[in-house]
Amino acid sequence: MLYGHILRSPHPHANIVSIDTSEAEQVPGVLAIITPFDVPRRIVSPIAQDTSILDTRVGFVGDEVAAVAALDDDAAFRALSLIRVEYETLPFYTDADSALAPDAVEIHPGGNLALNPPLSIGRGDVDQGFAEADLVREETYNIACHSATPMEPRAAMASWDGDSVTVWKSTRGVHLDQAALAQALEIPAENVQMIGPFLGGGFGNKDESRLAAIAAVLSRRAGRPVRIEFSREDEFVAGRTRHAGRIHLRVGVRRTARLRPFVCWHVYLKYWSLRGLRAGRGSSGGA
Repeated sequence: MLYGHILRSPHPHANIVSIDTSEAEQVPGVLAIITPFDVPRRIVSPIAQDTSILDTRVGFVGDEVAAVAALDDDAAFRALSLIRVEYETLPFYTDADSALAPDAVEIHPGGNLALNPPLSIGRGDVDQGFAEADLVREETYNIACHSATPMEPRAAMASWDGDSVTVWKSTRGVHLDQAALAQALEIPAENVQMIGPFLGGGFGNKDESRLAAIAAVLSRRAGRPVRIEFSREDEFVAGRTRHAGRIHLRVGVRRTARLRPFVCWHVYLKYWSLRGLRAGRGSSGGA
């Protein structure tokens, strides 16, 4: 079995102009190195449709740039330190207001709004409900982005047998992962065997297949099984997180303590795809 490790971006938004792995390839014990210039540009998630195995555009500090498989961790880390990357840095935003400003630079093709038009759900006559309310309270609340930090960090191992691959992965959906990996690796789904031996803590942040796809590509390149396990730092930097958000809430009540219609408008930072800041909007109202 080989040990896989990932080189991560120091920039929040940039194009990768070139990658030189010549020195890293000479490190004893290194059997495979992959970059976005030599892997299929295929989508690896049915949820995040803008996330490929590796991409020539990085969208956050910690984004995957390249990966190494070696006989031991020390050799892999040594190789990562010798990979030379040339970046073209690009504009970026760290809050939704800036990303949604009229003069904002388009970070994502098609605009910076994830839900366009915004999702809106309503029921009843909201205006009448507020007119009948004895007391109306209106507040704005901010919620910080946070990591679920499961005790068990995400991990994946891949091993090829001819044109078929077996993947061991912490997962809540082996069939979704199977379909995603088959698409990413450009092989039939029946050639992908997914095994989910132990999930541990998940909280939704392990519902992705990028790590498994990187392990599978490294394994195919090296001709040996490859295992990648996130460190705690990896989990914080590159793991899936709950979105930061701002919620504007307006609630009306009667003196009889009956809750009248409410209006809730919120905007949150969409980090699920991990392709950089994108904002989502939604509103709801009800009687």
